[in-house]
Amino acid sequence: MQEPSGTAAETLTRLMDPNELALALDGMPAPLLMLSAEGAIIWANKAQLALAGYRNEEYLGHTLAEFLADSEAAGDRLARLSSGDAVPDFPARMVAKAGGVVPVLLGGFRRLVHTQRVTEDLDQQQAAAELEERMAAIVEGSDDAIISKDLNGIIRSWNAGAERIFGYKADEVVGQPITMLAVPDRVTEIPVILDRIRRGERVEHYETRRRHKDGRVLAISLTVSPVRDAHGRIIGASKIARDITQQKEAERERQLLSLLAENSPEFIGISDLEGQPVYVNRAALDLVGATGVPEAQTLSVWDYFIAEERELVRDTVLPAALKQGRWQGELHFRHLVTGESIPVLYDVFRVDDPSTGAPIHFATITRDLRERKRAEAELRASRERLQQVFEQAPVAVAVLRGREMVFELTNAAYQRFFPRRDLLGRPLLEAVPEIDDKLRAILREVLDTGRPFVASEYHVPLDRDQDGVVEDCWFTLLYHPLVEVDGSVSGIVAVASDITDQVRARRELERVNRELEEFAYISSHDLKEPLRMVNVYTQLLVRRRLVENEEANAYAGIISRGVRRMEELIDDVLSYSRVIHAETEVGVVDLSAVLAEALTNLKLQIEESQAQIRAGSLPWVRGEKVALTHVLQNLLSNSLKYRKEGVAPEINIRAEQNGNECRVWVQDNGIGFDQQYAERVFGLFKRLHSDAYPGTGLGLAVCKRIIERYGGRIWAEAKRNEGATFYMTLPAA
Repeated sequence: MQEPSGTAAETLTRLMDPNELALALDGMPAPLLMLSAEGAIIWANKAQLALAGYRNEEYLGHTLAEFLADSEAAGDRLARLSSGDAVPDFPARMVAKAGGVVPVLLGGFRRLVHTQRVTEDLDQQQAAAELEERMAAIVEGSDDAIISKDLNGIIRSWNAGAERIFGYKADEVVGQPITMLAVPDRVTEIPVILDRIRRGERVEHYETRRRHKDGRVLAISLTVSPVRDAHGRIIGASKIARDITQQKEAERERQLLSLLAENSPEFIGISDLEGQPVYVNRAALDLVGATGVPEAQTLSVWDYFIAEERELVRDTVLPAALKQGRWQGELHFRHLVTGESIPVLYDVFRVDDPSTGAPIHFATITRDLRERKRAEAELRASRERLQQVFEQAPVAVAVLRGREMVFELTNAAYQRFFPRRDLLGRPLLEAVPEIDDKLRAILREVLDTGRPFVASEYHVPLDRDQDGVVEDCWFTLLYHPLVEVDGSVSGIVAVASDITDQVRARRELERVNRELEEFAYISSHDLKEPLRMVNVYTQLLVRRRLVENEEANAYAGIISRGVRRMEELIDDVLSYSRVIHAETEVGVVDLSAVLAEALTNLKLQIEESQAQIRAGSLPWVRGEKVALTHVLQNLLSNSLKYRKEGVAPEINIRAEQNGNECRVWVQDNGIGFDQQYAERVFGLFKRLHSDAYPGTGLGLAVCKRIIERYGGRIWAEAKRNEGATFYMTLPAA
């Protein structure tokens, strides 16, 4: 190959007939189109029009976005294509004229866009390529217009060629000024031409524009010669006018195709039948690293390939393309500098002479597959990871397809629900016939409405072991619709967790708790009765003076106090049991009203201790009024009980809200306690002052259970002899 000079486009113009390049590019099987800076389609080859299903006049002038189902998602890339940026292949969905969506890969450079179907039917493409006719060579018109005129520009003769080109009959123009054919901006050139004729000059191949009878503007090439009489005097002019409108359009198209080829991001090459390159574009040189490499000028087509494939290309690929018209497959180029093996999609086809039908060239569009190979590897790895997640998911997952809800996929966890059944490929109602009408209706509603169904505890009767015994089973369920691109629901994704054991255990626990509660009530009654008898008869002994000495009276007092403490303990145990087992009815509660009720209940103790109680603004919270009154009353009662000797209690109740949580605290000036015991005071039967102060050690434990039942927490901060502060949090209303 000779060393090129200038641009590759100039090389193309010099080495190859522009008609042949136009024929090659427009006949290439790879779909190509060109965008304007505004994003409009200004050119598309046959393959692009065939892919979209539109005629040329239906396609040009529209934006590429109008033919994409996902144009909004591809907006940025489309804008970059219109601005001339290099855009790597990206997936898109093209709307075909016949209806339906065609998945494609789009990419481009300098506003040249290439399109490739993601799943191409190669047999069909090859058959189409063999049947597709090559663009006919640009042909010239038949007879030229031959017109004579005098030196004043008056038409004197008008042949059939002129009638064909300009649309006027001879009797319509003879005797009329030649300016009737001129377009407004070319009227002034006619006197100039006549002046040159008067001087005896000949005007050759002068390109201008003239108007057809129907108003069309034609591109015309004029050759104007002086007409002389027998004495050699110039008496007029003879004009041969050739309609070059089609030639100009063809020339513009050739220039456009040349521009498209040179700026294409794909490897575009043309070679003779011996495998010697005639033209390669800039992208081709860049792909194989041939820019600035001297040896690249002498390479044959097969020299672009790795050594292991050169013989295949020379002896099999090119002969197949010559015989069949086209060959396509994956091969490997070699980088001339680094030696890298580059995977490519090599698409080579035969170019025939339009006049004789004889093969004259090979043309190829070759696509670099490195990015695609990397993407495919990543996709495979992603699918494998997804499959692993699906199979190893701790929850059961199944895909039910169609109105019959046929099992399409199930993971191992789902199959464990039915260890002796084959599910795949079978309709749900056939594989699991024992499901009830209610669940069937739920599934049909998901299919009909597209709304998911969620249940945290759903009862499903199942014959798991297929032994004829239907068992009560419970599941957490999610039925989510499978929605297609057109919005239709094609199936259901079922996600389930078997909670049968948990439900049975909970119900058993509820049963045991009910029995324990009944036992607590019965026990409290049975325990209190003997205590009352002991207390009654002890009091009778004292009152009837059956016990005379002081020691016996002291013992009687101890017995009475022990009985009262035992009764308090039984009552507190019963209260604690109620808190544990009571049904929670959470509502909106005004803490100010709760505090007022607690203060009313403690009125006598407050007056006796001369306590000073101050409260700030208290919020509304979520809880239950009676239970929260019990909490505040217990905290206030403790502050009154554990006061310093001789010092009136001072108690402050405050609250603050932070987002969805309210914090409430009760602060006193009492005897306090060491902070190390702050957790202990909330334990069952835990008392720090057992002898000096009455109590059972259950009050704060009950408070803790109440607050935690509402999702809050309670804690204390204190110092010995410096008072204590009890904090609690509750959900804000």
